[in-house]
Amino acid sequence: MRSPSKGLLLVLIIVCIAIVYAQAVRFEFVTYDDIDLVVQNTTYLSDLSNLFTSFTTHIFSSHRAEGVYYRPILMVTYILDYQLWSLNPLGYHLTNIVLHCVTAILVFLLINQIIQNNFLALSTSLLFALHPIQTESVAWVAGRNDVLLGIFIVLMMVFYTRYRASERNRTLYVSLTALSYTLAIFTKESGVFYIFLLPLYDMCVLHIPLRQVVSLRSFLKYLWVVIVLIGYFLIRLVVFEEFLGAERLYGGYIAFWDRILMIPIMVSVHLAFLVFPVHLSVTHPLDQLIWIRQPWVTLAVAFTLLLLVAIWWTWSRDRIFCYGLLWLTVGLLPALNIIPVAVPILEHRLYVPMVGFAIALSRGLLLLSESLSKVKVFRFVTAVVILVLALLSYQRLPVWQNSISLWTDAISKEPMGSRSYLNLAGTYFDLQQYDKTIELLKKYIELKPDDSFGYSKLRQTYYLVGQYEQAALVCRQMITLNPRNQHRYIEAAKLYEQFNLVDSALALYNEALNVDSTFVDVHYHRGALLERQGDFSNAERAYRAALRLNPGHTVSHIALGKLYAQRGDLQQAILSLELGIRSGKPSQEIVQLLGSLYVRMGQHQKAQELFQRYRF
Repeated sequence: MRSPSKGLLLVLIIVCIAIVYAQAVRFEFVTYDDIDLVVQNTTYLSDLSNLFTSFTTHIFSSHRAEGVYYRPILMVTYILDYQLWSLNPLGYHLTNIVLHCVTAILVFLLINQIIQNNFLALSTSLLFALHPIQTESVAWVAGRNDVLLGIFIVLMMVFYTRYRASERNRTLYVSLTALSYTLAIFTKESGVFYIFLLPLYDMCVLHIPLRQVVSLRSFLKYLWVVIVLIGYFLIRLVVFEEFLGAERLYGGYIAFWDRILMIPIMVSVHLAFLVFPVHLSVTHPLDQLIWIRQPWVTLAVAFTLLLLVAIWWTWSRDRIFCYGLLWLTVGLLPALNIIPVAVPILEHRLYVPMVGFAIALSRGLLLLSESLSKVKVFRFVTAVVILVLALLSYQRLPVWQNSISLWTDAISKEPMGSRSYLNLAGTYFDLQQYDKTIELLKKYIELKPDDSFGYSKLRQTYYLVGQYEQAALVCRQMITLNPRNQHRYIEAAKLYEQFNLVDSALALYNEALNVDSTFVDVHYHRGALLERQGDFSNAERAYRAALRLNPGHTVSHIALGKLYAQRGDLQQAILSLELGIRSGKPSQEIVQLLGSLYVRMGQHQKAQELFQRYRF
């Protein structure tokens, strides 16, 4: 019986992916970077000149003041998507699925080049494509960076294998290898680690000795990718004024040596995802991992040692199998949190390491099939395993349907993970379902009692639903949390003013000044309240106290000017207002007030100049 052509096998890969992932085109954007990168980033995405600007800044530059994520190729794809689909999530999800198909096809081509077996290349490429762990990258619009990285890294190795196998077009293949690596590292930072795949391929698949690989002559074969890597780090130095920056932003979460000690735990967590793809979630709090408790810590060390022993054992017995394990290991390096990241465990980081797992599995299955007499049974079992994985992926995908389904699932998987409650509360807040928002924020505060953001969001929600006393109570809790933050006192006092509890508001201002008499804004707001109560002399003292602490406090100068004008002290009013408008463009009301004071004082020329200056 004639075996099917490669073209038919590639079509089969696409059809299988389409069957499993077609439902994703109906999914929405989720409140997990999709909003920052796409939904609230339309000004950036609509401007085609940002195809070039993306190479000069970090990926969250439109929404966050600081970042270390340099992913211009990813942003380029979003800009192109926006030109086609605007804010229709269908198009963005469709792009992710198409890109995933491309990666799976390239995995098939690479594995087939290495083991020369169509059936096993098909089987393991389908395992790569339909493994449930991949849903985290493909169904998530912001997870596209891993899919793109997968395309470029596998493409790099496809071109490199052809470069090493061909006597013709070698310059073309090595150039395409360097280009693919360039696109990879400009897609995601972890791409830099995959440069090791080139010499490892030479040593494992081509059996070139280490001393020859590290020789000057062999080094020239890797020269182009090394030049690309150096250029990449120099560009990061220009963009961020440092090569990495991750330690500065995220290094304070877990100390360096603690991260080193956690390597076996991180290895075991990720290997467990590959072998047992269940209990998948977008949150895996470190303090909730079973691996940090005995006997799991000992098992984590044992699993890590087992991986190293497997690499050592296969090095001397089957180098292709070893290459797959080494690819997996290289891919795990950026996921181990040695270079710190904001969230240590995210399943989508396994997208590219999964290729190494597929290579090792393809080689293992080849060796097993050669020793089995019943090939049909072997193929049937392989097909059943792939079908089970596909069903698990199909079942997992609806979790990504929208933000509510995503964070509800995360809470069900990790009920003690605080971040999911906050994100789900934010989703309900945007939907104006405030009762659910309040309950979720209460749970978040219970889990994270020291995080002022949760209190602030809860205070805001209470305020929106008119529960001012509850909002004021939350402000009181925030003051207890941070008694030296003057804004907390002001927020609470403003709420007391909202329901005419003036004495309570003044008591809060006085309490704040007892804590720290240098609270400039508290002096000002206390003066404003006293002025509204008709206590002009004490209001003046409060404004002057603020100005003694900060002579450039604009609002206090203006408040004094209005107070003097109301009292009939025109000269003092003019002086204070003139000092107040020096720091910025004043409101129309203040300009008109100052102009009228000039007129009353007979200074008509100054009034005319003032109106001309501010075009009133």
